[in-house]
Amino acid sequence: MTDTEIEQPIKETADTLLEKSKGSFDDAVVIGIKEDGSVNVNTSVENTLFCHWALNKAIFELNIYEKNEFIARETAKNKDEEKGEAEPESS
Repeated sequence: MTDTEIEQPIKETADTLLEKSKGSFDDAVVIGIKEDGSVNVNTSVENTLFCHWALNKAIFELNIYEKNEFIARETAKNKDEEKGEAEPESS
């Protein structure tokens, strides 16, 4: 695998994901993208401010996750490079 390739998890269907989520949340905001590219937002809360907060919180958490994954990959890459330099050359 090259540095630019990212291993993708097995994609779950939206119905399977929603079924697994039943009973897990007090409130939810569900964003769906249809085949024609249109976006639909359904929410259990009529409070627009809460919906904005929930979406911003999700984006913030995803950014932290992505940053941590990048740092972990770079750290592993640097360790591998150091190991390669530390090996003595055979003449």
